[in-house]
Amino acid sequence: MAYLDIRDLNVYYGGIHALRSVDMRVEKGEIVAVIGANGAGKSTLMRSIAGDQKYKGAIVFDGAQLPRDSHLVVTKGISLVPEGRRIFPGLSVLENLWIGAYARKDKARIAEDMEEIFTLFPRLKERVKQMGGSLSGGEQQMLAVSRALIANPRLLLLDEPTLGLAPIVIDELFEKLIEINRAKNLPIVMVEQNAYAALEISHRAYVLATGEVVMEGGSAELLEKDDIVESYLGTKADGD
Repeated sequence: MAYLDIRDLNVYYGGIHALRSVDMRVEKGEIVAVIGANGAGKSTLMRSIAGDQKYKGAIVFDGAQLPRDSHLVVTKGISLVPEGRRIFPGLSVLENLWIGAYARKDKARIAEDMEEIFTLFPRLKERVKQMGGSLSGGEQQMLAVSRALIANPRLLLLDEPTLGLAPIVIDELFEKLIEINRAKNLPIVMVEQNAYAALEISHRAYVLATGEVVMEGGSAELLEKDDIVESYLGTKADGD
């Protein structure tokens, strides 16, 4: 059984069938991209895993069905970086990070993990007393990722992490995600509209269209199938 095993996942919004019998797996140490156009169901999938969305089907993590409550999902070792970052703008960088650590019981190690995060994102250490709302968009995304990491997750979920960021910031963020994945062997599931960039850093990928998985496979293989990928995602220029 896969580390994260999603089986026959269905989500309804009233009469709308938002996710249709989605099957998906994630192994330890993998970066898995979920790509597709707006309205494909990508964020609904992430909210379902995180316990923020009612669904039918099974989401099994490390051999056990996940709770259907976001607070309990966090205690199982799953952290979500939501679309739009959702940091606390009126709190300092440090205070935002401490909120991310609220569910941890090993309080003595939090300070050590803070230093690891500041090594990974040195700009956050420079701005540790600065209000979150005064950070640049890229710095806010770094803070959102760091807030998820300080929870010491066993699975990291990222919903549209590059939204609204400049290309140079996207490159830097993706480099950090690769570093995190390799250093901690941390599996990452990333929903991303910047499809080609996501395929370049991920191991495997799923393509969603109107709530269904229409394609899956190794990311390198999908990158070579331009004609198929473009039919769902547009041209490379559109995806950049």
